[in-house]
Amino acid sequence: MKLTVMTFNLRREGLDDGLDMWMLRKQATVKAIREADPWIVGTQEGYSEMLRYMERELPYFSWLGSGRHGGNRNEHNAIFYRRDLLEVVEQGQFWLSEEPDVPASRSWGSSHSRICTWAHFRAIAGDGGEFAVFNTHLDYRSQEARERGIGLVWDAMRQFRERKPLPLVLTGDLNSEPDTAVVTFLRGGGELPHEPETRCALKDAYSALDGEPGLTFHHFKGGESGEPIDYIFVSPEVSVSGTAVNRNRYGGKWPSDHYPVKTVVTW
Repeated sequence: MKLTVMTFNLRREGLDDGLDMWMLRKQATVKAIREADPWIVGTQEGYSEMLRYMERELPYFSWLGSGRHGGNRNEHNAIFYRRDLLEVVEQGQFWLSEEPDVPASRSWGSSHSRICTWAHFRAIAGDGGEFAVFNTHLDYRSQEARERGIGLVWDAMRQFRERKPLPLVLTGDLNSEPDTAVVTFLRGGGELPHEPETRCALKDAYSALDGEPGLTFHHFKGGESGEPIDYIFVSPEVSVSGTAVNRNRYGGKWPSDHYPVKTVVTW
């Protein structure tokens, strides 16, 4: 299979963003996704009305996931997928806390409840290739919450892979720069301080770039000087190519305060 995957923090509505408020940039968000032409978009910070608007404007897409307070309440880590190309075999969601099955739960000094949404997909055409996507948003305030949260995400990915040995994709706003414990762990370069026996070895989509990716969170100011906090990782057998950070404006508007990131995955 060969498909394009995207990660995109949408910047939730309802904030005092002035001329960068959601209602004034929502068309730019849709245009950025259309331009990338992905099969999968892992989104963060989407409220249900935002997600429904995007679904209306992107007629080949559906999305899955619930809010971090349960149901449609508060932010979602929704996974958009091409419903004309993919079918959902299985899906789920858990909270990055000591009670992962409890909606709105949070632990370790996290600023908000945090979630991971996941889905097992099967291609409708061809040989029906299958894969799984995990999409998350780690806490911005607590380093311990980020480290323990990514430990829970990896544990879920590992357990899924033990049940179904399929290619895996991880998308997310990790609120972590490349030299931090979270990203080093995902790349297989170290252990998590709170889980010294746990090891991981995923492939970073930025490895397909010749140079540095630059920043991905830009506060609606643009620019590229800095480090990324938005990532796509894949399991080792998956190849990545064509990775790009989209720093374009559309109609003079930034799609979000984060740049969307895309890559082409093949296996």
